[in-house]
Amino acid sequence: MIVELGKGIPDMIEAFPEPSDFWEAFDEKSDPIEEAACSTDVDWVRQRIAILLMQYNVPDAPDYAG
Repeated sequence: MIVELGKGIPDMIEAFPEPSDFWEAFDEKSDPIEEAACSTDVDWVRQRIAILLMQYNVPDAPDYAG
């Protein structure tokens, strides 16, 4: 699921150039992934998502990887 999310980031950036629109679309895709993770995996999932966002230089990305 995370891999598919990552593959879709460039398309979301192109389709939603305004940050607020991007984040709305991104949250729609990423929230179910976080919600599906068991409590012991949530931090790992958030770190993976943060790394994907950093790879694409998405502005205002949450700092879960830190």
